[in-house]
Amino acid sequence: MGVVKESDILRLVQDRCSASGPRVRLGPGDDLAEVVASEESLLLGVDQVVDGLHVDAAAISWDLIGRKAVCRSLSDVAAMGGVPLASLAAVVLPEMADDASVEALCEGLRLTGLQFGAPLVGGDVAIHRTAAGPLTISVSVLGAVTPPGAVTRSEARPGDLLCVTGVLGGTLRADQTGHHLSFSPRLAEGQRLRASLGEHLHAMMDISDGLAVDGERMAVASAASFMVQLESLPRRSNAPGGGLCSPMESLRNGEDYELLFAIDPQVASEATRVLLELECPVTQIGVVKAADPGAAGLTVVTGDGETIDCDDLGWEHGA
Repeated sequence: MGVVKESDILRLVQDRCSASGPRVRLGPGDDLAEVVASEESLLLGVDQVVDGLHVDAAAISWDLIGRKAVCRSLSDVAAMGGVPLASLAAVVLPEMADDASVEALCEGLRLTGLQFGAPLVGGDVAIHRTAAGPLTISVSVLGAVTPPGAVTRSEARPGDLLCVTGVLGGTLRADQTGHHLSFSPRLAEGQRLRASLGEHLHAMMDISDGLAVDGERMAVASAASFMVQLESLPRRSNAPGGGLCSPMESLRNGEDYELLFAIDPQVASEATRVLLELECPVTQIGVVKAADPGAAGLTVVTGDGETIDCDDLGWEHGA
């Protein structure tokens, strides 16, 4: 097994991504890519996958790692109701990465970008020269949204209903596989909600760090109080024997990549209809209330009326 060379990897990407989408005028091979954007507002974002933090690179195929890296960034585009245009990947490889794994990673990045309308148009590659350096993938995405602009997380209003797509919790199996590798970003769902509900879709974000954390973030951004019923949370079937994960797991587990959104109650049936047309389950999990000054946040209540302390739930980087 020879040492992987940066020039060989760049040549591989350039050869396979040279013509990769109707908006891509210039792909890999020059100093920058060129993408046609027209009159739409642009959405720009970046996310990363790090071995030992987001995946176990020794336990799973690297094409799945590449897929996850692209889908994580595209989930943010979905949360704002946007349409993907293109993606870029910056990769730092372990010192002893083998050719087959590197090629699988490149294919995972390339094919996933094509699948979801975000063709890989460029990036950068580096190789660690110390044995401890982990595989690190940073994917930047370019998206677009038509006027009046993107759906944000900061406009939830008192009286709104809080809803989530899909099911929550149980995203990681003991063998390191599971939903965190196989999920698809809710791009069509975000776009349809934005188009169908219009001004009645007040706020939306993706759930990546767990509902306990992301629900708190959205509530604080909206200067509102989110009241959620624990038993209302839709739960994933991922327990031993095929049973449902617990309500607490659906609250605290990260990497769901579902959409949390706040809507005017009068469009609740329309939201359900739109999502069911896409074969996407939707569940009302709570309501938005006015918050006292400085008291915005998430409150989760059990069926017995007890309040759950969410301070140590969910995923916080560095915690």
